[in-house]
Amino acid sequence: FPTGGLIIGKDIIKQGYNKGRGSFKIRGDMEVEEKKSGRSFLVIKSIPYQINKSILNERIAQLARDKKIEGIRDIRDESNSEGIRVVLELRRGVEPETIKRQLYKFTSIESSFGFNTLAIVENKPKILNLKEFISEFVKFREETTTKRIKYDLKKAEERAHVLIGLATAVENIGNSFQIGNTGHSYLISGETSVGKTTLAFDMARMFNCESNDKPCSSCTQCVRIDRNVHSDVRYLVPNSSTDFIGIKHVKELKSEVYLKPYEGKNRIVIIDQIHRLTKEASNSLLKILEEPPENVIFILLTNKFKSVLPTIVSRCRIFQLKPTSRDVISLHVTNNFSINDEMVKEISAISEGRLGWAIKASNDFQIVENLKKEIIEINDIFNSGIDEKFKYIDNLASEFSSDRNSLPMKLQLWIDFLRDLVFYKSGFKERLKFSIMQKDYQIIGSQISYSEIVKLIVNLDSITQYFDNNINPKLLLERFVLDLPEIRKSFNGI
Repeated sequence: FPTGGLIIGKDIIKQGYNKGRGSFKIRGDMEVEEKKSGRSFLVIKSIPYQINKSILNERIAQLARDKKIEGIRDIRDESNSEGIRVVLELRRGVEPETIKRQLYKFTSIESSFGFNTLAIVENKPKILNLKEFISEFVKFREETTTKRIKYDLKKAEERAHVLIGLATAVENIGNSFQIGNTGHSYLISGETSVGKTTLAFDMARMFNCESNDKPCSSCTQCVRIDRNVHSDVRYLVPNSSTDFIGIKHVKELKSEVYLKPYEGKNRIVIIDQIHRLTKEASNSLLKILEEPPENVIFILLTNKFKSVLPTIVSRCRIFQLKPTSRDVISLHVTNNFSINDEMVKEISAISEGRLGWAIKASNDFQIVENLKKEIIEINDIFNSGIDEKFKYIDNLASEFSSDRNSLPMKLQLWIDFLRDLVFYKSGFKERLKFSIMQKDYQIIGSQISYSEIVKLIVNLDSITQYFDNNINPKLLLERFVLDLPEIRKSFNGI
């Protein structure tokens, strides 16, 4: 059994293996330790399968308080990653064997475990003996492994098509420049820091480059665009994650786009977070896209493709950028930055395929250290009392009032923390974003169910949706922390 324990009697095990069903008693393993001071300690080193250690400890403490078990002076849970160790400090003169018998009688340190090897064989339920059960299991694993390999192969092929398609799209852009078949509006979608803005400015250089090999990054046009001083390139972005692009901004664009380019071949308008246009601004922009001025090219960026007005999407040539793999990120960082392997591994995991973010973090590793501090703080809040949780919410609300970008970033870290919990509980440790938290994930994961984690993630997601309506999130955050389960680490004292 995963939690150890001692089975009482062997004949029932043989009978169970032969017939496919049975029940037996199982006890936790307890040892007596004597100290030089003369005190005796009863140490629980294993517990019966499916018995909750925290509940068992509480039960022992309650029995000691109620005097049903006399002679226990203190309880300490010293369990760690190496195994279970619950120490019962006994009073002087108390016989350890007496305490053992009382624990067997009053607690689940001794319990019964029933089993039957029921399996689906040829679509019918059947109880199997041990040999039949192993045979059917091996057959099942062969089938599932074959299906998984075929599925992984299919996904890899699909991923290859995506990469080939992206390369073809970029090549097509270059060809369209040379033959003069360029569009007047492009929509680039993808996750944050995946390279949308970089591609947009590369396209701006390409549209105005003076060289035959576009973009050359060395001609006057390319250099001025690189320095953000080109008079014909306009970059529009909301001031914060909760601001909108309003009709006022679009009207200003209108007054500019109908003018001839001043220093380049084309006037370029790059609008970031196009999904944050107000309804009036969207309709006004749509009229421009329907009848675009000559020598004006719109490049629209979004990380929420489904939120973009469909009529705007229909007027654009679409490029969807996908996150790259950890291996590609790791290779790029290793080849281009002088940092150690551990730092490369952390950047690759936290980047989630966003090359732009990985480059920023490689240039300034303090970005990673700050995120790690934030995650540790989240873990501390998860394990803290209600007073500390509400102080944390007060601080978040105060930060939000002065910097509206801070709260969405904090909530995303909470979602990352909870997602890591799911991966840890599911055994996918290689997919953890913050691998330094594995010991903490083990403690929390053993006391929280999948459904509880999903509920917390859904609550966080609903909070972020209220930002668009300018609703004060403090009440929603207070409700969120009230839903956090109580995490217990030890039982010090009775």
